Amino acid sequence: MPRFASQPSPTTVHLGNNQVMACEVNSDLVPFTRWEKDRLPLELSTRLVQLPSGALAISNASEADAGLYRCLVENVGSSKYSDEAQLQVLPETGEESKLEFLVQPVPVSKAVGASVLLPCLVTGYPVPHVRWMVGDKLLEE
Repeated sequence: MPRFASQPSPTTVHLGNNQVMACEVNSDLVPFTRWEKDRLPLELSTRLVQLPSGALAISNASEADAGLYRCLVENVGSSKYSDEAQLQVLPETGEESKLEFLVQPVPVSKAVGASVLLPCLVTGYPVPHVRWMVGDKLLEE
């Protein structure tokens, strides 16, 4: 049976900010991991991204993101659900809050021509703008 190294826990996010819901499993099981919100399959998008660890990154949170989240590992002949965790979306208070990295890129090796995902998710107010650099050269959007 699959085992969870970490599971989602109840959390809050301010409107327009970012949050990560944990769901870490063995790397060979990540391709068999998916997310549910309110016990319905969650459709991933540019705002809702499953990270290489299996965690769910929520960017630019809206009121529609509030709900009960859980991840599911479906392996040959067996499946296992994580604990459910409530995500609350709070109104923005306008008060400054310090920048905090929720997820940072980690070193990775890929074959030439292969795709790579380098996650970087930051929270704070005013909502931070993330820019990418290679060495000391800014990457264009």
